[in-house]
Amino acid sequence: MYIQPISNSINMQGAPKPKGNSGALKKITDRIKQKVIDMVPERTVANSAKDVIKWTNWNRDLSHPATNRLIMGATAIITQPVIDYNNHKVDKETREVSRNRTIAKIVVGALVGIMVRGSAFELVSKMTNIKGTSRFSRALLPKKHLRELIKDSKLMDNYRNALATLTAILAMCVTNFVIDAPLTVHLTNHLNKRTNLKKQEKQNLQQEKERLVLNG
Repeated sequence: MYIQPISNSINMQGAPKPKGNSGALKKITDRIKQKVIDMVPERTVANSAKDVIKWTNWNRDLSHPATNRLIMGATAIITQPVIDYNNHKVDKETREVSRNRTIAKIVVGALVGIMVRGSAFELVSKMTNIKGTSRFSRALLPKKHLRELIKDSKLMDNYRNALATLTAILAMCVTNFVIDAPLTVHLTNHLNKRTNLKKQEKQNLQQEKERLVLNG
């Protein structure tokens, strides 16, 4: 019996070239994309020193953890309750309870989050203040990398923000159970009572109108 030997040579071939007009089509597409990019006018923004300071301060204020939490809470209170109340896959009573719970959760979470994050940021800022006179001014500054932080203000800001975020997360692990959960339940029950009261008042008004019509 004859066995054909296996050849050890391997022929490496490149990817097959595109057939037809695909290469030309790609060139045309790239040219169109470049034309669109070229249509966008080049612009250099020239700002005065006062404008730069204003934009820097505005960016600093918006980057504050408490401000971030306020923006998130405001966005959530505008959108999420509406979504829950318009979920017609469930009955109206369930939608009302879901809406009330969402409102309570957002309000409580935003208020507690603002207080915790703001307090953590202020605490860390005071304890990482190189120019501070208190004995706690440098308590959270690493001695090993202190020179690098002093030389680089951006690095100092990043370090301070990261430490404040970590402090806030640890604090919120406690406040979520101790403060958020009980307040959310209490506010949800209060909103549910108000919702039921309004429904009862509406029913009473409707019954009064029907009675007047029958007796009229």
